[in-house]
Amino acid sequence: MFSLTIPRKRLQTWLKISVTLILVILALMSLRTGGISAQDLPAIIGRIEGDDLEVVTKTITGMETNAAPTVVASGSDVTLRSGHALLWLDAGGEISICGPAHFKLVKSAGAMTLALDYGRVHPSLDSTETFTIYTPTIIVTPISISGGPRDTTVGLQESGAMCIYTARGAMRVEQQFSDQSLIVPQGGSAGLVGGQIESLRGDVISCSCD
Repeated sequence: MFSLTIPRKRLQTWLKISVTLILVILALMSLRTGGISAQDLPAIIGRIEGDDLEVVTKTITGMETNAAPTVVASGSDVTLRSGHALLWLDAGGEISICGPAHFKLVKSAGAMTLALDYGRVHPSLDSTETFTIYTPTIIVTPISISGGPRDTTVGLQESGAMCIYTARGAMRVEQQFSDQSLIVPQGGSAGLVGGQIESLRGDVISCSCD
């Protein structure tokens, strides 16, 4: 009868080598995953909090749906069924949202676009980054005055009626399918129906998202 014995010193050496190899493999896998995430995931726009909120984002693995609090990336589809939500922007400033609301955010080359289907949004912007709100018929662009902050509210009902209010800065309002445009001055408000200007002094209180 034979017995096979391995010297303790050699066994310890083998164990150290095995553990080292395992750690190296895990480290390489971690670096590979981190590189893919950094390279392929959409650019993060900010972080959102709110009740009854859903954020849908396309990632490398498919469509990802999250409830708040969560991050909002370029291309994220945001639905606020009721109540309020607040989006803190990485570029500076914030966007208050009054539900029900539905919109998509896209960021590209230092410019941000908010495609609003319905609801009220109140962007308070500290940065100089270009910010544009698109609706099915109207393009709205907050304008800084002397490099100051931009604080505006845009409301769009599912019926198509719109309200606009500029607390700080001005607002350029353009029709998507014509060359018509106007500037709403700081402190001014406007009401639109069917993409047409109805009044330059709309109901500021009903347009509020505070």
